[in-house]
Amino acid sequence: GGGMTVEDVEIAACCKACKTRVPTTATEYYYDINSKDYYFDSYAHFGIHEDMIKDEVRTNTYRQAIQDNPHLFKGKTVLDVGSGLGILSLFAAKAGAARVIGIEGSTIAELGKQIIKDNNMTEVVTIIKGQVEEIELPDGIEKVDIIISEWMGYCLLFESMLS
Repeated sequence: GGGMTVEDVEIAACCKACKTRVPTTATEYYYDINSKDYYFDSYAHFGIHEDMIKDEVRTNTYRQAIQDNPHLFKGKTVLDVGSGLGILSLFAAKAGAARVIGIEGSTIAELGKQIIKDNNMTEVVTIIKGQVEEIELPDGIEKVDIIISEWMGYCLLFESMLS
């Protein structure tokens, strides 16, 4: 289909406020949705991830939620959907996860891999570039115990929604 819903308009307005290029008309939206990579490309810029990490309320809330519940993570296999730079993956590993698989659709996955390496967590954390519905889990893993995801994107940062 090519229709634009109310939700699409709200998302476009939010992202416009975030100064991210988004479709501004129904026609432009129609053409953009034919580009499967558009959404993921919008997250390929380091500055977006830097803004999210520098939001101390946001980052510390995620860290606290994961690290204050080690009983949920200890010895488990965790899937981090939309892992970005791998911050939540690192938190899960530090909380005791046996294995963490981060899936990231944008090219920022390469930087995420380097961050995991720099933190000496490659034995536990694997970052895969791809879309969750298209990738195959590594090392014969068929199921995961926990799915984590930073699902809010970065638009709330610019409105101080998490303060």
